[in-house]
Amino acid sequence: VLGLYILALIIIILSFSISSLPFYLSYSSGNNLENSWGLKLFLILFFFLFIPLLFIISFVTHFALCDIVIYKNNILKSFKNGIKLFFNNWLISLESAFLIFLIELIIGTIFLLTTWGIASLLGFVKNIFILTNFSLGIISIPLLFFITSTIIFILLTAIFGLFQNTYWTLLFLKLN
Repeated sequence: VLGLYILALIIIILSFSISSLPFYLSYSSGNNLENSWGLKLFLILFFFLFIPLLFIISFVTHFALCDIVIYKNNILKSFKNGIKLFFNNWLISLESAFLIFLIELIIGTIFLLTTWGIASLLGFVKNIFILTNFSLGIISIPLLFFITSTIIFILLTAIFGLFQNTYWTLLFLKLN
């Protein structure tokens, strides 16, 4: 499993590096991007080539990981099975990723609103401490905010990670 993650990460980093190379070369050489139509076309082609490639690598990695864990296949066979499964079921994979993205967006919004609520509540408590001259309470408010926000973030991340892995595993079993 770790080997497949490392392989996918290497491919993603190489793809990202290659796709961002024209930007780097353009700005490091001092060329103005506005005057270079060829470079603009090249960047657009790279964008449309490598972004889908990164999505495909992500989907194939999910399916290959499930194949390794469930069927105990080696990395190469699992990767080949993941590629085959993705290309046979690419539409459901995209729909699933979009659904997971929407759920992650909702969870992120909930986290943002929760931390905003906690910050507001702790700001109110801080004002009470200021009025009562309780200096230890004033000092402990940022620490309390950090601890509660971190705990909520860890819990939401763990729950979502569990949901995401379960979702991809169930999808893999259904498609296989």
